[in-house]
Amino acid sequence: MTISQSNEPSATAAEPIPNSVFPYEFESHRHLRIYSLPSSISDGRVRNFLSQQCQVPYKALHFEPSDGVTVSCRVLLDGNEGLNASMSRIVANLPLLASSAKLGTPLADGILFIGNLSKHMTTERLIAMGSPSGTIVRAFMMVSPFTKESEGFGYIEFATKSIAVKGRAALASRVVDDRPIRVDLMKPVSEPFDLKSFRTRTLFIDRLPRGFSDLSLLTSMFVRAGAVQYCNLVRKNGVCRGFAFVDMATCLDAVQARQQVDGALVEKSVIRLSFGHPQKTASSIIHGKEEVERAKARVVRTRSHLQMQQTNFPYGRTNSFYPQQQQQQQ
Repeated sequence: MTISQSNEPSATAAEPIPNSVFPYEFESHRHLRIYSLPSSISDGRVRNFLSQQCQVPYKALHFEPSDGVTVSCRVLLDGNEGLNASMSRIVANLPLLASSAKLGTPLADGILFIGNLSKHMTTERLIAMGSPSGTIVRAFMMVSPFTKESEGFGYIEFATKSIAVKGRAALASRVVDDRPIRVDLMKPVSEPFDLKSFRTRTLFIDRLPRGFSDLSLLTSMFVRAGAVQYCNLVRKNGVCRGFAFVDMATCLDAVQARQQVDGALVEKSVIRLSFGHPQKTASSIIHGKEEVERAKARVVRTRSHLQMQQTNFPYGRTNSFYPQQQQQQQ
């Protein structure tokens, strides 16, 4: 086994990871939610209220049903004046819209994690990929704190969760720059964003040899970069499928591990590393996949058992003895 060496400068464990992103109007876009509105309120009424009475610039409105009697309206702000100034003007005029209306800031629940991207991916291309699905609030690529280049994963925030689900379905099977991208929905995130929470300590390894089984060898490759908390192969019927997941102790360890191990040679196969979902650990992913395999095996065993019963007991266990005798007794 050989490990490719990088010419990039190494970092000490104490070096902080900056919030480095390629911003897409990151600070200027904010979500507000006006809730407890009467269900009869019109789209035009809310638009007039924001633009004319409050003079708050906005990019899009999305109505969401609440309890059947009231609705809420999610407002995607547009402009550079900031969230607080917009909220102050809306609150001051809110009774003019509806006496029951209230104002709040919703959780960002429409964020997609996009992984296994090439180093050539840009925020502009990411936006172009997601825009056919609906309104995009913001998008950004995470960049290396050492090289300032793309780390191969980014995020698209859509205006609503339903649009994000639609976007995930549209992007899930895409191959971009000869790489099958990984797309997953993030759990809701509170505003304002702490970009450090969008970093990950989980690494995905692919292009391992099929049938590879030396887990200790694989683990030792990552120990050189930092502390390894978990490492395991993705198996099917006990055989490696050519994939593995690793949890490093910190995000910084993960960055250094990818820098050092990506492109290493394992049994004549050049492996490839990419960052995993920040809200899912390698252990939870592996255990989830194993549980799916066990569930499939249970279904197969149950079907086989039912087929065997139908073959051996065509009349059921209680009336399987000589149906002609049953007819005579009747």
